[in-house]
Amino acid sequence: MPTSGKYVRILLDSIPGMSFLKSAKTGVYLACNQAFANYARKPHPKDVVGLTDAQIFDAETARHFVEDDRKALAMNEPHIFFEDVPDAAGTPMHLQTTKTRYADADGEVYCIGLCRDVTESVRLQKENAFVKAAYEKAKADGIMFSRIAKTLAGDYIDLYHVNLRTGSYVEYLTEDASGELTEVQRGADFFASGIQEIALAAAPEDREMLLKGLSRSAIAEALSHKHSFLLTYLMQKGERPLYVSMKVSRMMDDDESIIISLSDVDEQVRKQKLIDQLAQERLAYSRFNALNGDLVCMYVVEPQSGRYWEYSSARGTDLLGMPARGEDFFAAVQQCCHLAVHPGDLERFRAALTRESVLQEIERQGLFVHTYRIVLKDGPLHVKVRAAKVLESDGERLIFGLVNIESLVQKKNEYERRLAQAQESAHIDALTHVKNKHAYLETETVFDKRIQEHRQSEFALAILDVNDLKQINDTAGHQAGDQHLCTACGIICKFFKCSPVYRFGGDEFAILIEGDDYERLDELCKAMDKRNEVANLTGGIVIAYGIAKYGNESCVAELFKRADELMYKSKRELKARKQQIRESARSSAGD
Repeated sequence: MPTSGKYVRILLDSIPGMSFLKSAKTGVYLACNQAFANYARKPHPKDVVGLTDAQIFDAETARHFVEDDRKALAMNEPHIFFEDVPDAAGTPMHLQTTKTRYADADGEVYCIGLCRDVTESVRLQKENAFVKAAYEKAKADGIMFSRIAKTLAGDYIDLYHVNLRTGSYVEYLTEDASGELTEVQRGADFFASGIQEIALAAAPEDREMLLKGLSRSAIAEALSHKHSFLLTYLMQKGERPLYVSMKVSRMMDDDESIIISLSDVDEQVRKQKLIDQLAQERLAYSRFNALNGDLVCMYVVEPQSGRYWEYSSARGTDLLGMPARGEDFFAAVQQCCHLAVHPGDLERFRAALTRESVLQEIERQGLFVHTYRIVLKDGPLHVKVRAAKVLESDGERLIFGLVNIESLVQKKNEYERRLAQAQESAHIDALTHVKNKHAYLETETVFDKRIQEHRQSEFALAILDVNDLKQINDTAGHQAGDQHLCTACGIICKFFKCSPVYRFGGDEFAILIEGDDYERLDELCKAMDKRNEVANLTGGIVIAYGIAKYGNESCVAELFKRADELMYKSKRELKARKQQIRESARSSAGD
Protein backbone atom coordinates (compact mmCIF):
# COMPACT_ATOMS: atom_id res chain seq x y z
CA MET A 1 0.00 0.00 0.00
CA PRO A 2 1.35 3.49 -0.78
CA THR A 3 2.54 5.62 2.12
CA SER A 4 -0.52 7.81 1.79
CA GLY A 5 -2.63 4.66 2.12
CA LYS A 6 -1.08 3.98 5.51
CA TYR A 7 -2.25 7.35 6.71
CA VAL A 8 -5.70 6.51 5.41
CA ARG A 9 -5.69 3.25 7.41
CA ILE A 10 -4.72 5.13 10.56
CA LEU A 11 -7.57 7.53 9.85
CA LEU A 12 -10.02 4.64 9.39
CA ASP A 13 -9.12 3.22 12.80
CA SER A 14 -10.02 6.53 14.45
CA ILE A 15 -13.46 6.87 12.82
CA PRO A 16 -16.50 5.61 14.80
CA GLY A 17 -18.70 3.06 13.05
CA MET A 18 -17.43 0.80 10.28
CA SER A 19 -14.84 2.04 7.78
CA PHE A 20 -12.78 0.47 5.03
CA LEU A 21 -10.45 1.18 2.10
CA LYS A 22 -10.70 -0.73 -1.22
CA SER A 23 -8.71 -0.77 -4.40
CA ALA A 24 -10.82 0.72 -7.17
CA LYS A 25 -9.10 -1.47 -9.72
CA THR A 26 -9.31 -4.90 -8.05
CA GLY A 27 -12.00 -4.45 -5.40
CA VAL A 28 -9.60 -5.91 -2.80
CA TYR A 29 -9.89 -4.57 0.76
CA LEU A 30 -6.63 -2.70 1.65
CA ALA A 31 -7.63 -1.62 5.18
CA CYS A 32 -10.57 -1.53 7.60
CA ASN A 33 -11.24 -0.89 11.28
CA GLN A 34 -12.19 -3.44 13.90
CA ALA A 35 -15.94 -2.59 13.63
CA PHE A 36 -15.96 -3.57 9.95
CA ALA A 37 -13.92 -6.72 10.71
CA ASN A 38 -16.59 -7.70 13.23
CA TYR A 39 -19.30 -7.10 10.64
CA ALA A 40 -17.35 -9.26 8.17
CA ARG A 41 -17.09 -11.95 10.91
CA LYS A 42 -13.28 -11.73 11.03
CA PRO A 43 -11.22 -11.66 14.24
CA HIS A 44 -8.96 -8.82 13.13
CA PRO A 45 -8.79 -6.17 10.37
CA LYS A 46 -5.72 -7.93 8.91
CA ASP A 47 -7.97 -10.94 8.21
CA VAL A 48 -10.05 -8.78 5.87
CA VAL A 49 -7.12 -7.22 3.99
CA GLY A 50 -6.48 -8.91 0.62
CA LEU A 51 -10.02 -10.27 0.25
CA THR A 52 -12.84 -9.17 -2.07
CA ASP A 53 -16.56 -8.86 -1.28
CA ALA A 54 -17.22 -12.17 -3.03
CA GLN A 55 -14.73 -13.91 -0.72
CA ILE A 56 -16.28 -12.43 2.45
CA PHE A 57 -20.06 -12.19 1.90
CA ASP A 58 -22.79 -14.20 0.21
CA ALA A 59 -23.26 -13.70 -3.52
CA GLU A 60 -26.27 -11.35 -3.27
CA THR A 61 -24.64 -9.10 -0.65
CA ALA A 62 -21.35 -9.04 -2.57
CA ARG A 63 -23.14 -8.07 -5.80
CA HIS A 64 -24.95 -5.30 -3.96
CA PHE A 65 -21.68 -3.92 -2.46
CA VAL A 66 -19.85 -4.00 -5.81
CA GLU A 67 -22.72 -2.09 -7.48
CA ASP A 68 -22.58 0.61 -4.79
CA ASP A 69 -18.77 0.89 -5.27
CA ARG A 70 -19.28 1.38 -9.00
CA LYS A 71 -21.77 4.21 -8.41
CA ALA A 72 -19.47 5.95 -5.88
CA LEU A 73 -16.38 5.75 -8.16
CA ALA A 74 -18.38 7.30 -11.01
CA MET A 75 -19.44 10.32 -8.94
CA ASN A 76 -17.57 13.55 -8.19
CA GLU A 77 -19.14 13.74 -4.76
CA PRO A 78 -19.75 11.26 -1.93
CA HIS A 79 -22.43 8.60 -2.56
CA ILE A 80 -24.67 8.52 0.55
CA PHE A 81 -27.45 5.96 0.95
CA PHE A 82 -29.34 3.90 3.51
CA GLU A 83 -29.50 0.11 3.48
CA ASP A 84 -30.99 -2.73 5.51
CA VAL A 85 -28.43 -5.50 6.17
CA PRO A 86 -28.01 -8.26 8.80
CA ASP A 87 -25.19 -8.02 11.36
CA ALA A 88 -22.76 -10.82 12.13
CA ALA A 89 -25.42 -12.65 14.16
CA GLY A 90 -28.04 -12.24 11.42
CA THR A 91 -29.96 -9.47 13.24
CA PRO A 92 -31.39 -6.84 10.83
CA MET A 93 -29.51 -3.53 10.85
CA HIS A 94 -30.20 -0.18 9.24
CA LEU A 95 -27.00 1.49 8.00
CA GLN A 96 -26.21 4.93 6.66
CA THR A 97 -23.35 4.31 4.23
CA THR A 98 -21.08 6.87 2.57
CA LYS A 99 -18.75 5.76 -0.24
CA THR A 100 -16.38 8.18 -1.98
CA ARG A 101 -13.67 8.12 -4.62
CA TYR A 102 -10.11 8.92 -3.43
CA ALA A 103 -6.88 9.28 -5.47
CA ASP A 104 -3.42 9.51 -3.85
CA ALA A 105 -0.40 11.48 -5.00
CA ASP A 106 0.75 8.56 -7.18
CA GLY A 107 -2.58 8.53 -9.05
CA GLU A 108 -3.80 5.32 -7.44
CA VAL A 109 -7.63 5.30 -7.05
CA TYR A 110 -9.37 3.92 -3.98
CA CYS A 111 -12.90 3.57 -2.64
CA ILE A 112 -13.34 4.72 0.95
CA GLY A 113 -16.44 3.55 2.81
CA LEU A 114 -17.96 4.73 6.08
CA CYS A 115 -20.96 2.88 7.59
CA ARG A 116 -22.93 4.18 10.56
CA ASP A 117 -25.48 2.02 12.42
CA VAL A 118 -28.67 4.11 12.55
CA THR A 119 -30.98 1.24 13.53
CA GLU A 120 -31.94 2.77 16.87
CA SER A 121 -32.51 6.27 15.55
CA VAL A 122 -34.69 4.94 12.70
CA ARG A 123 -36.68 2.91 15.22
CA LEU A 124 -37.19 6.00 17.35
CA GLN A 125 -38.24 8.03 14.31
CA LYS A 126 -40.78 5.37 13.39
CA GLU A 127 -42.07 5.22 16.95
CA ASN A 128 -42.30 8.99 17.08
CA ALA A 129 -44.16 9.01 13.78
CA PHE A 130 -46.56 6.34 15.09
CA VAL A 131 -47.05 8.23 18.35
CA LYS A 132 -47.60 11.45 16.43
CA ALA A 133 -50.16 9.78 14.16
CA ALA A 134 -51.90 8.26 17.16
CA TYR A 135 -51.89 11.63 18.87
CA GLU A 136 -53.30 13.35 15.80
CA LYS A 137 -56.04 10.71 15.52
CA ALA A 138 -56.91 11.03 19.20
CA LYS A 139 -56.88 14.78 18.85
CA ALA A 140 -59.19 14.59 15.81
CA ASP A 141 -61.50 12.15 17.61
CA GLY A 142 -61.56 14.45 20.62
CA ILE A 143 -62.42 17.42 18.44
CA MET A 144 -65.19 15.44 16.72
CA PHE A 145 -66.78 14.28 19.98
CA SER A 146 -66.39 17.78 21.41
CA ARG A 147 -68.21 19.20 18.41
CA ILE A 148 -71.00 16.64 18.79
CA ALA A 149 -71.37 17.55 22.46
CA LYS A 150 -71.35 21.25 21.64
CA THR A 151 -73.96 20.74 18.93
CA LEU A 152 -76.27 18.94 21.32
CA ALA A 153 -75.65 21.47 24.08
CA GLY A 154 -76.19 24.27 21.58
CA ASP A 155 -79.94 23.68 21.72
CA TYR A 156 -79.96 25.14 25.23
CA ILE A 157 -79.14 28.65 26.39
CA ASP A 158 -79.65 27.71 30.02
CA LEU A 159 -80.68 24.61 31.94
CA TYR A 160 -81.80 24.04 35.55
CA HIS A 161 -82.13 20.83 37.53
CA VAL A 162 -84.60 21.57 40.34
CA ASN A 163 -85.77 19.49 43.28
CA LEU A 164 -89.49 20.23 43.37
CA ARG A 165 -89.80 19.29 47.04
CA THR A 166 -86.78 21.09 48.56
CA GLY A 167 -86.28 23.78 45.90
CA SER A 168 -82.52 23.11 45.61
CA TYR A 169 -81.19 23.53 42.08
CA VAL A 170 -78.14 23.42 39.80
CA GLU A 171 -77.83 25.79 36.85
CA TYR A 172 -75.96 24.84 33.68
CA LEU A 173 -75.05 27.37 31.01
CA THR A 174 -74.02 27.12 27.36
CA GLU A 175 -71.09 29.46 26.84
CA ASP A 176 -71.28 31.54 23.66
CA ALA A 177 -67.58 31.15 22.94
CA SER A 178 -67.17 27.39 23.45
CA GLY A 179 -70.69 26.06 23.08
CA GLU A 180 -70.14 23.75 26.06
CA LEU A 181 -72.74 23.14 28.78
CA THR A 182 -71.10 23.84 32.14
CA GLU A 183 -72.27 24.14 35.72
CA VAL A 184 -72.37 27.78 36.76
CA GLN A 185 -74.10 27.81 40.14
CA ARG A 186 -76.00 25.89 42.79
CA GLY A 187 -78.77 27.28 44.94
CA ALA A 188 -80.81 26.31 47.95
CA ASP A 189 -84.23 27.51 46.80
CA PHE A 190 -85.08 27.92 43.12
CA PHE A 191 -88.51 29.30 43.93
CA ALA A 192 -87.00 32.09 46.00
CA SER A 193 -83.97 33.10 43.92
CA GLY A 194 -83.84 31.18 40.63
CA ILE A 195 -87.21 32.42 39.38
CA GLN A 196 -86.21 35.99 40.18
CA GLU A 197 -83.05 35.66 38.07
CA ILE A 198 -85.02 34.31 35.11
CA ALA A 199 -87.69 37.02 35.45
CA LEU A 200 -85.12 39.82 35.66
CA ALA A 201 -83.55 38.61 32.40
CA ALA A 202 -86.94 38.69 30.65
CA ALA A 203 -88.61 41.63 28.96
CA PRO A 204 -90.73 43.65 31.44
CA GLU A 205 -94.02 42.62 29.81
CA ASP A 206 -93.24 38.90 30.37
CA ARG A 207 -91.97 39.01 33.97
CA GLU A 208 -95.30 38.64 35.73
CA MET A 209 -96.22 35.70 33.51
CA LEU A 210 -92.94 33.93 34.37
CA LEU A 211 -93.26 34.56 38.10
CA LYS A 212 -96.75 33.06 38.12
CA GLY A 213 -96.01 30.20 35.73
CA LEU A 214 -92.85 29.09 37.57
CA SER A 215 -94.23 29.08 41.10
CA ARG A 216 -94.06 25.74 42.89
CA SER A 217 -97.84 25.32 42.87
CA ALA A 218 -98.23 26.29 39.19
CA ILE A 219 -95.52 23.83 38.09
CA ALA A 220 -96.96 21.02 40.23
CA GLU A 221 -100.45 21.67 38.86
CA ALA A 222 -99.30 21.75 35.22
CA LEU A 223 -97.17 18.60 35.54
CA SER A 224 -100.00 16.71 37.18
CA HIS A 225 -101.80 16.75 33.80
CA LYS A 226 -98.91 16.23 31.38
CA HIS A 227 -95.23 15.30 31.40
CA SER A 228 -94.04 18.77 30.32
CA PHE A 229 -95.24 22.23 29.35
CA LEU A 230 -93.83 25.22 27.45
CA LEU A 231 -93.55 28.94 28.13
CA THR A 232 -92.35 31.32 25.40
CA TYR A 233 -91.14 34.78 26.31
CA LEU A 234 -88.78 37.56 25.28
CA MET A 235 -85.32 37.63 26.88
CA GLN A 236 -83.28 40.82 27.07
CA LYS A 237 -79.94 39.63 25.68
CA GLY A 238 -77.48 42.03 24.05
CA GLU A 239 -78.73 44.74 21.74
CA ARG A 240 -81.58 42.68 20.31
CA PRO A 241 -84.21 40.89 22.46
CA LEU A 242 -84.29 37.12 21.97
CA TYR A 243 -87.36 34.87 21.94
CA VAL A 244 -86.83 31.93 24.28
CA SER A 245 -88.84 28.74 24.74
CA MET A 246 -88.80 27.39 28.30
CA LYS A 247 -89.67 23.72 28.65
CA VAL A 248 -90.49 22.43 32.13
CA SER A 249 -90.30 18.62 32.26
CA ARG A 250 -90.64 16.02 34.99
CA MET A 251 -87.67 13.65 35.13
CA MET A 252 -88.38 10.02 34.35
CA ASP A 253 -88.56 7.77 37.45
CA ASP A 254 -88.03 10.77 39.75
CA ASP A 255 -91.20 12.63 40.76
CA GLU A 256 -89.26 15.12 42.87
CA SER A 257 -86.96 16.40 40.12
CA ILE A 258 -87.75 18.65 37.18
CA ILE A 259 -85.66 19.99 34.31
CA ILE A 260 -86.14 23.56 33.14
CA SER A 261 -84.46 24.12 29.77
CA LEU A 262 -84.24 27.39 27.85
CA SER A 263 -83.94 27.10 24.05
CA ASP A 264 -83.30 29.79 21.46
CA VAL A 265 -86.46 29.90 19.28
CA ASP A 266 -85.97 33.46 18.10
CA GLU A 267 -85.85 32.68 14.38
CA GLN A 268 -88.80 30.30 14.60
CA VAL A 269 -91.01 32.74 16.54
CA ARG A 270 -90.10 35.67 14.31
CA LYS A 271 -91.05 33.60 11.25
CA GLN A 272 -94.39 32.81 12.87
CA LYS A 273 -94.93 36.49 13.67
CA LEU A 274 -94.16 37.27 10.03
CA ILE A 275 -96.91 34.82 9.03
CA ASP A 276 -99.34 36.50 11.42
CA GLN A 277 -98.31 39.94 10.15
CA LEU A 278 -98.86 38.89 6.54
CA ALA A 279 -102.30 37.53 7.43
CA GLN A 280 -103.21 40.83 9.11
CA GLU A 281 -101.89 42.76 6.13
CA ARG A 282 -104.03 40.59 3.85
CA LEU A 283 -107.11 41.30 5.96
CA ALA A 284 -106.38 45.04 6.00
CA TYR A 285 -105.83 44.92 2.26
CA SER A 286 -109.22 43.23 1.72
CA ARG A 287 -110.98 45.90 3.77
CA PHE A 288 -109.18 48.70 1.98
CA ASN A 289 -109.87 47.14 -1.41
CA ALA A 290 -113.60 47.08 -0.65
CA LEU A 291 -113.60 50.87 -0.21
CA ASN A 292 -110.99 52.08 -2.63
CA GLY A 293 -109.85 51.50 -6.19
CA ASP A 294 -108.95 53.05 -9.51
CA LEU A 295 -112.27 54.16 -11.00
CA VAL A 296 -112.09 54.06 -14.81
CA CYS A 297 -115.73 54.00 -15.86
CA MET A 298 -119.14 54.93 -14.38
CA TYR A 299 -122.72 54.33 -15.54
CA VAL A 300 -125.83 56.11 -14.29
CA VAL A 301 -128.96 53.98 -14.69
CA GLU A 302 -132.65 54.77 -14.13
CA PRO A 303 -133.86 51.70 -12.20
CA GLN A 304 -137.39 51.59 -13.64
CA SER A 305 -136.77 52.32 -17.32
CA GLY A 306 -133.24 50.98 -17.59
CA ARG A 307 -132.08 54.05 -19.51
CA TYR A 308 -128.39 54.69 -18.92
CA TRP A 309 -125.44 56.88 -19.84
CA GLU A 310 -121.73 56.56 -19.28
CA TYR A 311 -119.10 58.83 -17.73
CA SER A 312 -115.62 57.51 -18.53
CA SER A 313 -112.32 57.93 -20.31
CA ALA A 314 -112.11 57.21 -24.04
CA ARG A 315 -111.34 53.55 -23.38
CA GLY A 316 -114.20 53.17 -20.89
CA THR A 317 -116.64 51.85 -23.48
CA ASP A 318 -114.51 48.70 -23.81
CA LEU A 319 -114.99 47.67 -20.19
CA LEU A 320 -118.50 46.29 -20.69
CA GLY A 321 -118.36 46.10 -24.48
CA MET A 322 -121.48 48.22 -25.07
CA PRO A 323 -122.38 51.74 -26.29
CA ALA A 324 -121.91 54.73 -24.02
CA ARG A 325 -125.68 55.45 -24.00
CA GLY A 326 -128.76 53.27 -24.29
CA GLU A 327 -132.36 52.63 -23.36
CA ASP A 328 -131.92 49.35 -21.41
CA PHE A 329 -128.74 48.96 -19.40
CA PHE A 330 -129.28 45.34 -18.37
CA ALA A 331 -130.31 44.19 -21.84
CA ALA A 332 -127.22 45.90 -23.34
CA VAL A 333 -124.98 44.21 -20.78
CA GLN A 334 -126.36 40.75 -21.60
CA GLN A 335 -126.17 41.39 -25.34
CA CYS A 336 -122.65 42.89 -25.54
CA CYS A 337 -120.68 41.45 -22.61
CA HIS A 338 -119.21 38.60 -24.67
CA LEU A 339 -117.20 41.23 -26.61
CA ALA A 340 -115.24 42.35 -23.53
CA VAL A 341 -115.62 39.86 -20.69
CA HIS A 342 -113.08 37.04 -20.42
CA PRO A 343 -114.63 33.71 -21.58
CA GLY A 344 -113.76 32.07 -18.27
CA ASP A 345 -115.86 34.66 -16.39
CA LEU A 346 -118.67 35.14 -18.89
CA GLU A 347 -121.30 32.73 -17.50
CA ARG A 348 -120.82 33.96 -13.95
CA PHE A 349 -120.91 37.59 -15.10
CA ARG A 350 -124.22 37.15 -16.98
CA ALA A 351 -125.82 35.47 -13.95
CA ALA A 352 -124.76 38.31 -11.63
CA LEU A 353 -125.54 41.32 -13.88
CA THR A 354 -129.31 40.98 -14.14
CA ARG A 355 -131.79 43.57 -12.88
CA GLU A 356 -133.18 41.18 -10.23
CA SER A 357 -129.75 40.07 -8.91
CA VAL A 358 -128.37 43.60 -8.67
CA LEU A 359 -131.42 45.08 -6.94
CA GLN A 360 -131.74 42.17 -4.50
CA GLU A 361 -128.06 42.43 -3.51
CA ILE A 362 -128.33 46.19 -3.00
CA GLU A 363 -131.48 45.70 -0.93
CA ARG A 364 -129.78 43.06 1.21
CA GLN A 365 -126.24 44.47 1.53
CA GLY A 366 -126.56 48.11 0.48
CA LEU A 367 -123.95 47.54 -2.24
CA PHE A 368 -123.55 45.25 -5.24
CA VAL A 369 -120.00 44.06 -6.04
CA HIS A 370 -118.79 41.71 -8.76
CA THR A 371 -115.23 40.98 -9.89
CA TYR A 372 -114.29 39.69 -13.33
CA ARG A 373 -111.71 39.98 -16.11
CA ILE A 374 -111.91 41.90 -19.34
CA VAL A 375 -109.95 41.08 -22.47
CA LEU A 376 -107.47 43.69 -23.72
CA LYS A 377 -104.72 43.54 -26.35
CA ASP A 378 -102.07 43.25 -23.65
CA GLY A 379 -103.90 40.45 -21.86
CA PRO A 380 -106.68 40.06 -19.29
CA LEU A 381 -107.30 42.88 -16.82
CA HIS A 382 -108.98 42.39 -13.45
CA VAL A 383 -111.79 44.84 -12.77
CA LYS A 384 -114.51 45.17 -10.17
CA VAL A 385 -117.99 46.51 -10.82
CA ARG A 386 -119.78 48.16 -7.88
CA ALA A 387 -123.34 49.41 -7.81
CA ALA A 388 -125.29 51.41 -5.26
CA LYS A 389 -128.66 53.13 -5.20
CA VAL A 390 -128.67 56.91 -4.63
CA LEU A 391 -131.49 59.44 -4.37
CA GLU A 392 -131.05 62.44 -6.63
CA SER A 393 -133.29 65.47 -7.11
CA ASP A 394 -135.19 63.87 -9.95
CA GLY A 395 -135.51 60.38 -8.45
CA GLU A 396 -133.56 57.22 -7.68
CA ARG A 397 -130.55 56.27 -9.68
CA LEU A 398 -128.30 53.20 -9.87
CA ILE A 399 -124.63 54.13 -9.99
CA PHE A 400 -122.34 51.49 -11.53
CA GLY A 401 -118.62 52.03 -11.13
CA LEU A 402 -115.92 49.93 -12.85
CA VAL A 403 -112.63 49.90 -10.96
CA ASN A 404 -109.28 48.68 -12.25
CA ILE A 405 -108.03 46.29 -9.54
CA GLU A 406 -105.21 44.65 -11.52
CA SER A 407 -102.46 46.03 -9.29
CA LEU A 408 -104.38 45.03 -6.17
CA VAL A 409 -104.86 41.49 -7.51
CA GLN A 410 -101.14 41.28 -8.21
CA LYS A 411 -100.40 42.49 -4.68
CA LYS A 412 -102.84 39.94 -3.29
CA ASN A 413 -101.12 37.16 -5.23
CA GLU A 414 -97.75 38.38 -3.95
CA TYR A 415 -99.05 38.46 -0.37
CA GLU A 416 -100.33 34.90 -0.77
CA ARG A 417 -97.01 33.78 -2.22
CA ARG A 418 -95.05 35.37 0.62
CA LEU A 419 -97.49 33.93 3.15
CA ALA A 420 -97.12 30.45 1.68
CA GLN A 421 -93.31 30.76 1.70
CA ALA A 422 -93.26 31.93 5.32
CA GLN A 423 -95.61 29.14 6.39
CA GLU A 424 -93.51 26.53 4.61
CA SER A 425 -90.29 27.88 6.13
CA ALA A 426 -91.73 27.82 9.65
CA HIS A 427 -93.28 24.35 9.43
CA ILE A 428 -91.01 22.30 7.12
CA ASP A 429 -87.82 20.46 8.11
CA ALA A 430 -84.99 21.78 5.91
CA LEU A 431 -83.27 18.38 5.44
CA THR A 432 -86.11 15.90 4.88
CA HIS A 433 -88.82 18.35 3.70
CA VAL A 434 -91.45 16.76 5.94
CA LYS A 435 -93.11 18.74 8.72
CA ASN A 436 -90.94 19.79 11.68
CA LYS A 437 -91.28 19.69 15.45
CA HIS A 438 -92.88 23.15 15.55
CA ALA A 439 -95.64 21.93 13.21
CA TYR A 440 -96.12 18.83 15.37
CA LEU A 441 -96.52 20.89 18.56
CA GLU A 442 -99.16 23.07 16.88
CA THR A 443 -101.05 19.97 15.71
CA GLU A 444 -100.75 18.40 19.16
CA THR A 445 -102.42 21.51 20.61
CA VAL A 446 -105.31 21.12 18.16
CA PHE A 447 -105.71 17.44 19.08
CA ASP A 448 -105.60 18.26 22.82
CA LYS A 449 -108.41 20.78 22.36
CA ARG A 450 -110.53 18.22 20.52
CA ILE A 451 -109.86 15.66 23.26
CA GLN A 452 -110.95 18.13 25.95
CA GLU A 453 -114.12 18.88 23.97
CA HIS A 454 -114.78 15.12 23.40
CA ARG A 455 -114.88 15.48 19.63
CA GLN A 456 -111.62 13.80 18.61
CA SER A 457 -112.09 10.92 16.17
CA GLU A 458 -110.04 7.71 16.26
CA PHE A 459 -106.32 8.13 15.75
CA ALA A 460 -102.96 6.63 16.67
CA LEU A 461 -99.51 8.07 17.31
CA ALA A 462 -96.37 6.47 15.89
CA ILE A 463 -92.84 7.25 17.10
CA LEU A 464 -90.07 6.05 14.77
CA ASP A 465 -86.29 5.95 15.14
CA VAL A 466 -83.70 5.27 12.40
CA ASN A 467 -81.17 2.72 13.66
CA ASP A 468 -77.37 3.09 13.32
CA LEU A 469 -77.42 6.76 12.22
CA LYS A 470 -74.67 7.71 14.69
CA GLN A 471 -72.46 4.88 13.41
CA ILE A 472 -72.87 6.12 9.84
CA ASN A 473 -72.09 9.72 10.88
CA ASP A 474 -68.96 8.56 12.74
CA THR A 475 -67.65 6.26 9.99
CA ALA A 476 -68.86 7.73 6.70
CA GLY A 477 -69.44 11.36 7.66
CA HIS A 478 -72.47 13.58 8.23
CA GLN A 479 -73.22 13.92 4.51
CA ALA A 480 -73.72 10.17 4.27
CA GLY A 481 -75.73 10.29 7.51
CA ASP A 482 -78.00 12.99 6.07
CA GLN A 483 -78.59 10.89 2.94
CA HIS A 484 -79.33 7.83 5.11
CA LEU A 485 -81.86 9.87 7.11
CA CYS A 486 -83.57 11.25 3.97
CA THR A 487 -83.86 7.76 2.48
CA ALA A 488 -85.38 6.47 5.75
CA CYS A 489 -87.84 9.39 5.74
CA GLY A 490 -88.89 8.48 2.21
CA ILE A 491 -89.54 4.89 3.35
CA ILE A 492 -91.71 6.13 6.24
CA CYS A 493 -93.71 8.44 3.97
CA LYS A 494 -94.24 5.61 1.48
CA PHE A 495 -95.81 3.44 4.17
CA PHE A 496 -97.99 6.17 5.72
CA LYS A 497 -99.25 7.89 2.57
CA CYS A 498 -102.36 9.41 4.17
CA SER A 499 -100.84 10.72 7.43
CA PRO A 500 -98.56 13.70 8.15
CA VAL A 501 -94.96 12.81 9.06
CA TYR A 502 -93.04 15.05 11.48
CA ARG A 503 -89.29 15.09 12.09
CA PHE A 504 -88.53 15.79 15.73
CA GLY A 505 -84.82 16.30 15.06
CA GLY A 506 -81.93 13.85 14.93
CA ASP A 507 -83.14 10.41 13.86
CA GLU A 508 -86.65 10.55 15.38
CA PHE A 509 -89.98 10.96 13.57
CA ALA A 510 -93.62 11.12 14.67
CA ILE A 511 -96.83 10.36 12.75
CA LEU A 512 -100.41 11.23 13.71
CA ILE A 513 -102.31 8.39 12.04
CA GLU A 514 -105.93 8.91 10.97
CA GLY A 515 -108.32 7.92 8.21
CA ASP A 516 -107.31 5.19 5.77
CA ASP A 517 -103.90 4.65 7.39
CA TYR A 518 -105.64 4.08 10.74
CA GLU A 519 -108.03 1.53 9.19
CA ARG A 520 -105.05 -0.32 7.62
CA LEU A 521 -102.79 0.02 10.67
CA ASP A 522 -102.35 -3.72 11.31
CA GLU A 523 -101.51 -4.28 7.64
CA LEU A 524 -98.99 -1.43 7.68
CA CYS A 525 -97.31 -2.73 10.85
CA LYS A 526 -96.90 -6.19 9.31
CA ALA A 527 -95.37 -4.64 6.20
CA MET A 528 -92.98 -2.55 8.33
CA ASP A 529 -91.93 -5.63 10.33
CA LYS A 530 -91.32 -7.61 7.15
CA ARG A 531 -89.26 -4.80 5.68
CA ASN A 532 -87.15 -4.49 8.87
CA GLU A 533 -86.48 -8.24 8.83
CA VAL A 534 -85.20 -8.04 5.24
CA ALA A 535 -83.14 -4.94 6.07
CA ASN A 536 -81.52 -6.73 9.02
CA LEU A 537 -80.56 -9.63 6.74
CA THR A 538 -79.24 -7.47 3.89
CA GLY A 539 -77.73 -4.57 5.82
CA GLY A 540 -80.42 -2.12 4.73
CA ILE A 541 -82.09 0.72 6.63
CA VAL A 542 -83.77 -0.48 9.84
CA ILE A 543 -86.51 1.72 11.36
CA ALA A 544 -87.68 0.98 14.90
CA TYR A 545 -91.24 2.10 15.70
CA GLY A 546 -93.83 2.17 18.42
CA ILE A 547 -97.53 2.82 17.78
CA ALA A 548 -100.13 3.64 20.43
CA LYS A 549 -103.83 3.97 19.65
CA TYR A 550 -105.78 6.73 21.40
CA GLY A 551 -107.84 5.42 24.28
CA ASN A 552 -108.83 7.49 27.30
CA GLU A 553 -105.72 9.67 27.50
CA SER A 554 -106.27 13.25 28.63
CA CYS A 555 -103.75 14.62 26.14
CA VAL A 556 -101.51 13.57 23.25
CA ALA A 557 -98.41 13.77 25.47
CA GLU A 558 -99.59 10.70 27.41
CA LEU A 559 -100.05 8.80 24.16
CA PHE A 560 -96.58 9.99 23.06
CA LYS A 561 -95.02 8.48 26.18
CA ARG A 562 -96.66 5.11 25.51
CA ALA A 563 -95.62 5.07 21.85
CA ASP A 564 -92.07 6.14 22.77
CA GLU A 565 -91.71 3.23 25.21
CA LEU A 566 -92.92 0.80 22.54
CA MET A 567 -90.44 2.27 20.05
CA TYR A 568 -87.49 1.71 22.40
CA LYS A 569 -88.67 -1.86 22.97
CA SER A 570 -88.76 -2.34 19.18
CA LYS A 571 -85.28 -0.82 18.87
CA ARG A 572 -83.84 -3.29 21.41
CA GLU A 573 -85.48 -6.25 19.70
CA LEU A 574 -84.25 -5.21 16.25
CA LYS A 575 -80.68 -4.79 17.50
CA ALA A 576 -80.84 -8.19 19.21
CA ARG A 577 -82.14 -9.72 15.98
CA LYS A 578 -79.30 -8.12 14.03
CA GLN A 579 -76.75 -9.56 16.45
CA GLN A 580 -78.37 -12.98 16.19
CA ILE A 581 -78.10 -12.84 12.37
CA ARG A 582 -74.43 -11.87 12.59
CA GLU A 583 -73.61 -14.70 14.98
CA SER A 584 -75.48 -17.16 12.78
CA ALA A 585 -73.52 -15.94 9.75
CA ARG A 586 -70.19 -16.34 11.59
CA SER A 587 -71.20 -19.81 12.72
CA SER A 588 -72.10 -20.81 9.15
CA ALA A 589 -68.79 -19.43 7.86
CA GLY A 590 -66.92 -21.46 10.50
CA ASP A 591 -68.68 -24.67 9.47
